[in-house]
Amino acid sequence: MSLELHLIGVHHFDEEGFDRLMKFFDHLKPDFIALELPEDLLPFLVGGDRFEVSAANEYKLQQVWANRDVEIVPVNLPLHEYQEGRERVHEVESSLNEEVLEGLKRQKWGADTYLLYNSVIPEEIKPLLTAHVDSMREVDQHISTKLRKIDGKTVLPIGAVHIFGSYSPNLYERLSDLSPQVYHLGEADKIQAPVEVK
Repeated sequence: MSLELHLIGVHHFDEEGFDRLMKFFDHLKPDFIALELPEDLLPFLVGGDRFEVSAANEYKLQQVWANRDVEIVPVNLPLHEYQEGRERVHEVESSLNEEVLEGLKRQKWGADTYLLYNSVIPEEIKPLLTAHVDSMREVDQHISTKLRKIDGKTVLPIGAVHIFGSYSPNLYERLSDLSPQVYHLGEADKIQAPVEVK
């Protein structure tokens, strides 16, 4: 067996994310579900508040009941390294002038939004975007390395910016030699339920 990789671009706070992800898991029937979480958090995964974690746990339970093995594999940086990257981003964010920060909050701005949808980046937020991208590149490199060690059909739900973002190399580009299948989470709405044969 070799790695068969499916990347699902998600928005972490999608209200329908849990159901959509469960639909993908049911459709793809993976051997492994990779999660964008530090492995240090594995003991605390059950009851996680992000829908990716909750859906992975629920699917794992269903597969146990169905006598089918599926393994959950955290693939992000170790927690302390991940937190260091986030702290660097927050340092830059706190150096922005208050008026700019207020404007970003009013627009519900996130760095991911600019990397996914905007080609013109306001000069005053370029330092923040640069710090954010540097942090994501570290995460992408680590995740790419971890995924390459998996042997079997693997589904990774991950923030859409890691797959479709305009920075380079993003996670998809790092894994392109493996020809991963790529989806937006919203595509779950097009998946047809299997027809039961009686």
